[in-house]
Amino acid sequence: MVFLSLPMCIHLSLNVFDFNGLFVRLYCDPFVQFVDKNGQEALTISARSIVNLLVLFYILRYVNQAIHTIWRYVRYMAFMHRHKRDSIRANEINLSLANSLISVLIWFAYDVIVVVATWKMPVGSLTLVAGGLSAGIGIAVKDIINNFIYGIQLMGGRLRVGDWIECDGVRGKVASINYQCVQMETLDGTEMSFLNATLFGKNFTNLTRNNSYEFTKIIAGVAYGTDIKKVREVLTEAMQQVRTKDQYGREIVEPKYGIKVVVGDMADSSVNIIVKQYVLVPERIAYVDRSKEVIYEVLNAAGITIPFPQCDVHLIKDDTL
Repeated sequence: MVFLSLPMCIHLSLNVFDFNGLFVRLYCDPFVQFVDKNGQEALTISARSIVNLLVLFYILRYVNQAIHTIWRYVRYMAFMHRHKRDSIRANEINLSLANSLISVLIWFAYDVIVVVATWKMPVGSLTLVAGGLSAGIGIAVKDIINNFIYGIQLMGGRLRVGDWIECDGVRGKVASINYQCVQMETLDGTEMSFLNATLFGKNFTNLTRNNSYEFTKIIAGVAYGTDIKKVREVLTEAMQQVRTKDQYGREIVEPKYGIKVVVGDMADSSVNIIVKQYVLVPERIAYVDRSKEVIYEVLNAAGITIPFPQCDVHLIKDDTL
């Protein structure tokens, strides 16, 4: 509306002073016009054509967003109906590839059909130029093409926005996926980008691809001579208070495996007790922090000693010196 109202206001203003011909020359007549050897128009650009292209650009941008929203709604409703649920997690359905294909088709149609038809560009010349540049461009953008292909494979199902991944020892949540890179929000709040080809070459780990649970063990040391059965009973009972649910109603601790308390290493100053469980990846950090606090409090309350590293030094007197 803004782009269309501007020339309309100019036209009405000039029409008051009977300058309609001036408006036609400035707005309607092309300021760039080429013809081929047969006298046919090869390229025609006018102010009106530019305004029309800008209007179509914003219309298609709205259409693009509307189609994305409709597609997401249809997928969500079908998924909830199939699984008989009334809610869905943000990263439970892969929409990246479909959204990208929709955008590519819409903007390809805009660039190739609308722009070429509006400015009357010669298709034959464009084909000739594209053919001549294809070899050189292919070599120059080899890496871009590789990232493009890998991006399609990632968006096809191997990775979804909202997944938790680990690559090069860095763990984080996938914020976005495009045809060149994957952006990840790390645990410390920073954002990192991995090229799609690099991500494939380093064999990243998708922590939430299967069932979103990750094996987690928490180690606590008790003094030598402590009754292990008592420790197991105390910890097993105490850890039940951290078995809560997340915002989607999922058990934070995988219910099939539960929580197991076993004896680990015989360390220098303590017997290491290991608390094993499978925990939801997004809730893992908060769960471990809370569990350590619970373990410390319950062991103190039960009178079970938690030793600290210490070393006994014995001095031997040599009477021969």
